[in-house]
Amino acid sequence: MTDLGPHHTIAAADLFTQAAEQPADRLPIPPLRLRRIRLHGVGPDGARFDPLDLDFTTSDGAASRVLLSLTNTGGKSTLITLVCSLVVPASRAQVGGKNLGDYVLTGDTSHILCEWEDATTGTRTITGAVMEWKDGRRQPGHKQRSTTNMHRAWYLFRTGPGLPGIDDLPFVADGRRTGLENYLAQVTGLMSAHSRTQWVLTRVQTEWTQALQDRTSIDPVLFSYQMRMNDSEAGAEKLLASFDSPDNVVRFFIAALNDDREIADFTGKLGPYAELAAQRPYLDALAGFGTELAPRVELLAQRKAALDEKASLALKAKVAGGEHAAALSNRVAQDTAALTDLSNAVEAAVRELAAARREYGQISDIRLQLQLERARHRLAEANAAVLHRAGLATDAASERDAWEAVDRVLEVDVAREQRDAAKIAYETAHAELAPLRDQVTRAAAALAGRLNGLIAEADAVAEAADEQAREGEQALGKAFDLEKEAEGARDAARQELARIDAAVQAAETATEAAYEAGWLLPGERPVRCLRRWHDAIGTAAAEAERQDGLAEAAETAFDDLQTDLADREEQLVGLRTAANADRIKLEAFDAQLAALTANDTVTALLGGAPADVADIGRAVELAGQAARRADERAADHERQVRAARDELAHLDETGTAPTGADVLAILDILLAERIGAVTGLDWIERNIIEPTDRPAFITARPEIAGAVIVSDPNRFAAAITHLAQVKPRTRVPVTVTVPPTSTNSATTRTNAGPQHVVVPHRATWDREWARATRTELETTEQQQAKKLSEARTAAEAHRTAAASCSAFTDTWPATTRSALLATSTSSADQVESSVRHKTALGIERDRQRQAAAQHRRLADQARRERQLARDTSTQAEQLVAIADAATTATDQRTHIVTAEADAVRQLALAEQNRAAAKARMSAGLGAAAQARADRRTWQTSRDELGVEHAAADPGGNLAVVQAAWDSLRRELNSAEQGLREAEFLNRAQLHLDQAIERRDRFAPPIVQRADVLARSTSASSRDALIAAQNRARAQATEAEKAHLRAATEQESATTEVREAAPASNDRQNHIDLSNTPQWLPATPTDIPHLLERLEIHNAEQLARREAAEQAQHDAEELHAAVLADISAFSDTIGMWPAELMHTGRIYAGGKDTARTDMRTLFQAHRQAETAERTARDLLGEAVTNVRAGANEPRWRDLDAPAAARVRTLPDTDLITEADTLARRIQSMAESARADLNDLDTHRAILRDGLLTLCREQRRLLREVTRASRLPTGLGEFSDHPAIKIRFEEAADDESAVRLADRIDAWATELAANPKRASSADVRARWLADAVRDTVIDRLRAGAWSIEILKPRIDGKVIYCPPDRIPQEFSGGQVLTLAVLVYCALSGVRSTHRPGGARPPGTLLLDNPFGAASAETLIAMQHRLAAHTGLQLVCATGLHDAGVDAAFTGPGSVVVKLRNDGDLRRNLSFLRLRARIVDGIDIAATLTAGRDPNEPKNWVDATTYEIRR
Repeated sequence: MTDLGPHHTIAAADLFTQAAEQPADRLPIPPLRLRRIRLHGVGPDGARFDPLDLDFTTSDGAASRVLLSLTNTGGKSTLITLVCSLVVPASRAQVGGKNLGDYVLTGDTSHILCEWEDATTGTRTITGAVMEWKDGRRQPGHKQRSTTNMHRAWYLFRTGPGLPGIDDLPFVADGRRTGLENYLAQVTGLMSAHSRTQWVLTRVQTEWTQALQDRTSIDPVLFSYQMRMNDSEAGAEKLLASFDSPDNVVRFFIAALNDDREIADFTGKLGPYAELAAQRPYLDALAGFGTELAPRVELLAQRKAALDEKASLALKAKVAGGEHAAALSNRVAQDTAALTDLSNAVEAAVRELAAARREYGQISDIRLQLQLERARHRLAEANAAVLHRAGLATDAASERDAWEAVDRVLEVDVAREQRDAAKIAYETAHAELAPLRDQVTRAAAALAGRLNGLIAEADAVAEAADEQAREGEQALGKAFDLEKEAEGARDAARQELARIDAAVQAAETATEAAYEAGWLLPGERPVRCLRRWHDAIGTAAAEAERQDGLAEAAETAFDDLQTDLADREEQLVGLRTAANADRIKLEAFDAQLAALTANDTVTALLGGAPADVADIGRAVELAGQAARRADERAADHERQVRAARDELAHLDETGTAPTGADVLAILDILLAERIGAVTGLDWIERNIIEPTDRPAFITARPEIAGAVIVSDPNRFAAAITHLAQVKPRTRVPVTVTVPPTSTNSATTRTNAGPQHVVVPHRATWDREWARATRTELETTEQQQAKKLSEARTAAEAHRTAAASCSAFTDTWPATTRSALLATSTSSADQVESSVRHKTALGIERDRQRQAAAQHRRLADQARRERQLARDTSTQAEQLVAIADAATTATDQRTHIVTAEADAVRQLALAEQNRAAAKARMSAGLGAAAQARADRRTWQTSRDELGVEHAAADPGGNLAVVQAAWDSLRRELNSAEQGLREAEFLNRAQLHLDQAIERRDRFAPPIVQRADVLARSTSASSRDALIAAQNRARAQATEAEKAHLRAATEQESATTEVREAAPASNDRQNHIDLSNTPQWLPATPTDIPHLLERLEIHNAEQLARREAAEQAQHDAEELHAAVLADISAFSDTIGMWPAELMHTGRIYAGGKDTARTDMRTLFQAHRQAETAERTARDLLGEAVTNVRAGANEPRWRDLDAPAAARVRTLPDTDLITEADTLARRIQSMAESARADLNDLDTHRAILRDGLLTLCREQRRLLREVTRASRLPTGLGEFSDHPAIKIRFEEAADDESAVRLADRIDAWATELAANPKRASSADVRARWLADAVRDTVIDRLRAGAWSIEILKPRIDGKVIYCPPDRIPQEFSGGQVLTLAVLVYCALSGVRSTHRPGGARPPGTLLLDNPFGAASAETLIAMQHRLAAHTGLQLVCATGLHDAGVDAAFTGPGSVVVKLRNDGDLRRNLSFLRLRARIVDGIDIAATLTAGRDPNEPKNWVDATTYEIRR
């Protein structure tokens, strides 16, 4: 509790109790509301906001309605401009065209912040803008204050509990303004610590607009419309300035509601279509011209190509025949010069053949001699091998015996050691036993040393044995390779022998077959047979040539006759063509003249059938005159039809329009004459001050309410005179009077002034006259329409007749039918005469043909005989080849047999080497295994001996050393048990004697070798010794076998020498190789190489002999053939009738082919000339056809290059360019048709897309009516829409046709100006026009039926057409209508925004109450805005209690501002004067009605609770 003085005690907790008491019918709360505005460092000199913080919060959050109260010129417009610039930052879009640079002074870092509360998402969002001049924060001059010279940035973030808010932003730091960059950096750092703020910062306007659309529910487009409403005091009127017709109303809403991205995308697609759409008429003409002319020009090109081809063929035939004859002449000269060389070549071939046969005969003897020398060398090697193998066998046997004697030698050594040990024991028997023990220890150490030595020797032996095994394995691989090679050589030799046998057998078989066939004589050699058949070929060829000569003579005569016939035929073709052309011309003339005769119009003009060209020319002039007269009649009838239709339309409208229209029509007539006048209602509204008195006055003077009042009574007579002159057509009577002298309703009836009544149209008061007049007008309309149709038909018929007659005169200038008939008859007579001459030539030609056929049959028979001889000679050549191959094979047989024998011997040697290698490998592996076994035994003995330190290896046999150790050990044992030395000594001596006796049974050398072997490692143990003895026995056996194999090889070599020696015993060699040094071997190893060379030389000499034989035969045959060719070619040259063509070519073919080719070329020459003449005539006809088509009237105005060239080119150039022109015309036509098809397809696609856009726009227009429906609580206005938009949709197919035409019209505009659709206004207007095409244009109502609710103060529901708004709406009603329109737009846009449905937002209005301060209008605005979801923020400079009362209810905030001047700085600052929340004045409640500036009883502090 706080005591404020007597009777002024209030509870702080009840500060907002009144706000909590809300009426039950409280208006809805808009979802998106502006909660707070903060301006800092911004504003012009006279209205600075530095700072200004406006809080719009109430007990329920942000206010639904806000009133900003500030005196006029205090800064209201500036405040609204700054807030709007935050949402729509574009410089050119600012309210009233203001410049934002005027609001940022020198040194300013200007801030504009708005906090928005969105109930749909439950979030609060702060949007802000910061501005600063670039040039050191200095404000430039007025003309340079563009936003491009400013740094501007926009940002937004979420706020709420635990998040930064406006009060946390660093506008000022250390008493100084925070610069823009530093401010943004600090705010960014602040927001980065709170991820839930969803911080956005941008310096690009488009990005800022996109951020508002993506992150908030704010609609920048709607803001742009309210900015236009706030452009000036008359901003609302400007917004509705376009509401002057139904079409413009629809255009307004379509422009406001359409998604410009979609229509922009559509117009973007329309651009490519527009580039070609403007060419559609031209493309149609091109396509038609191409369709008509392309086939004709193509035919001309084809005939031109055919003529060129025929001419080329004729020239080629002439050149080919002349060159062929010249080539034959060159051939004759060449062959004549070559005869001498051919004779010399025959002689040289004979000499070469003799030399080749001589050298080829020596090869066989050389081969036999080399084989003999090789056999002798093998025999010498075999003898040496026998001797070597015998010595090896003897040595192996001695080694085997030595190993057998090793046992005896070892036995003697053991016995001797035993005896010596016994002797020592005997001698020391009586000595002390210690020395004996020392001896036993030394013997053990010696035995250990010997075992160590044997182990080392065993390791070496094993390694050597491994090496021997590896060498044996390598030798085995080589033996396998040698065996494989030998097998291959043997198989190859056997295959070659089989081939030789097959060749010999084939030669015998072929010879036998030739005998049986009869073409090889008995005993005749194949070569001789071949020559015989070659001679038969020449004989048959000569006979064929003779018969061909006779046939050619007959054919020459035939060809001459054929040529004459061809000439006659060509002449006949020309005559027939000329006759046919003359006949066609006559028929064409008659047909065209008959067609004109059948034309009723022509006959009517001439008064009968036309007879000739002169009559047709006269008809052209008459038809033109008649067509012009028919056009004049048609124009007159059309005017009468239009007048009748206008009168009918007026009759239809009579009595149907509201009375107000007639009153306004009379008013407009008087005002246009500058006679002051008003409607009666306007006069009553201005002169009856109290609204409550107006109904009584209207009741008393109803004629005044529905009349037109002339303001100046002195001008009344002039007004009546003017109306009598104009004679306006009205539907009802209209009274024209002067103002009443009194406004008292009681006296007005008796004080009426002068009056004039404008009588309405007669149809309004004479229905019978109206019906009769309507019937008369309808009859007149039908009659005149019929006459109009008849006149137009007559004009068209006369124009058609004139065109037909003109075409006839153009086709037949200066021509008569009699001349055409005479020309046709003469041409037919010439054709008949030529036919008779042609028949006679044909009979003679047939006779020559039969003679030529007989000679050709005989020539063909001779050629068949020649072909038979050729076939037989081919078989003879094959037989010669087979016989030569058999001879060659027989010569090679001896060499192949020798090669086979060598291969067999090599194979045997490989087998021997393989066996030896296996034995060596096996021996090495056995020795290695034995050595390792002995080592393991000796190592075991060494380990069991137990001697730690072994003595040096004493050498000798291990058994002897071990026996010594055993003997001493036994002696020691015996000595320790008793003396028996004498007995041991005797037994040891006896044993020694027996061993020596057995050893001496071997020869002394054997014993000596055995003594050496006994000391080797192989005899160190019993097992090793047995193994060594077994190896020695095996080696001796293998040596003996090798000796036997060498003896066998010696016998084989002896047999080979005997077989290779000459069969005659009187000579030892086949040939003395010293006479042929190149085949004399230097060493026996050269013989295989020489044999290989000899075989190569044999093949070469055989080829040389065969080549020499063939060369001799070819030379002789060529000499004879050249002689025959010279004679035949000379005859063929004489067949060519034309001159010879110079050529360096020499004919290379045969004489028969030459004659056949010459005959073919001659015939081709004749035929080509005939074909050329025919093609030339056809080409002339094609030229005429093309000219006629190109000069048709339809194409005379076509300026395409191809069409112009066809019309203007001379005939020669036209023919030359026909192919190119045909392609161009065809390409031109195809391109035109393709472009037309593409245009249609493209237009269909565009049309379908546009149809979809129109369908969407129609739906939005219906939504406008729904969204403008006024809510309850407004009396009779409730549930009535502020705007009624009615229409009837057209069928889709009808709409599609209209839209296609519309697209073509747009395309024409775009073609003229490609930037036409870059404006959003143009795009919106286009879309509105398209939407209009999709609705039915009704006869009376039109396409759209638009009714605007007039917001009357008396609450009566009255609708008027939009064009009556300027005349019937007051300023307040216009403003209210603008607000209602904005509410409807907001409702529709919020539901159909591209990103989804969102709240409409806030509507800022600058000084809306100057014209609309009536409570009814304000309530209407508030209710529709609330139900639409709009927050109203109104700024006013009026101190109107009614206005204040409208903003003092629940959910409302009134903010009263003042503009305080700072004289020191010459600036004015806006300050908060008072704030009324939910109808409660916060300052007044706190001060209890006292002056806040009074120093006494001031509340220093209080506590209160804001109930949310």
